[in-house]
Amino acid sequence: FGPETMARQGAVALTADTEEDAAALIAALIDLLPGSNMEDAPLLLDTDDLNRALVCEDAEDVSALIADLADEGKVIELYRDHGPSVRTALVRMGGRTVGIVANDHAVKEGRLCACSARKAARFVRLCDCYQIPVVSLVNTDGIAVPPEDKQGQFLRGAADLLYAYAEATAPKIAVITGNAVGAAYIAMGGKSIADVSYAWPAAMIAPLTRETAVQTLDGEKLSAGESREALEEAYAASCGALAAAQAGIVDDVIAPAETRKYI
Repeated sequence: FGPETMARQGAVALTADTEEDAAALIAALIDLLPGSNMEDAPLLLDTDDLNRALVCEDAEDVSALIADLADEGKVIELYRDHGPSVRTALVRMGGRTVGIVANDHAVKEGRLCACSARKAARFVRLCDCYQIPVVSLVNTDGIAVPPEDKQGQFLRGAADLLYAYAEATAPKIAVITGNAVGAAYIAMGGKSIADVSYAWPAAMIAPLTRETAVQTLDGEKLSAGESREALEEAYAASCGALAAAQAGIVDDVIAPAETRKYI
């Protein structure tokens, strides 16, 4: 198999075009990790301002968001081509190594599948081995329901992810940047698993997507001629960030520009 095939199957975490590029990647990765699980990751004192405001406030552009959160925009993403609806990356924030798990809403609405769930679980366990804090950027429309003959694989992957988050003793912070729908919100380190959870003002934490909720719950209103768009907006508002904070589902609603400071 070639490196691209191995990367898509999750057999390798990083690929490089040349030996020099590979050596540089390895050096950068080693620089982020501690020497053993008995040590702390290296701390850089002369680094980016931890309190600086974010430039990227677009939950859909997860690559730009991760880079904006990272010190000096430096990111090492692992398993990029495997389970791409979830992104996993190591960065520094305030000089400290941090692991980021982020839904990529541009890929299948950020829905969890067997591959992306197992990938995220593997990454959370890696971070936990070294007590590296895990930051979850949640923007998912739920679960990608597989064909019947593959549902067992998904259930095992989802169970691995839930267990990885639940057993991790490293600090866990969740930021709901967009949608957090159904069981995928819990599996991605929601309030029941994270130590601290924040939400952006436009976030929606709900059991169903707005389209599914209106179709399922407001059939009579739709038949009576009420606007589908208005019903969807009303549902989204009832499940919005402020409503979630009032219900204790998130700890606080924060301005997107201040996300790095709060983390």
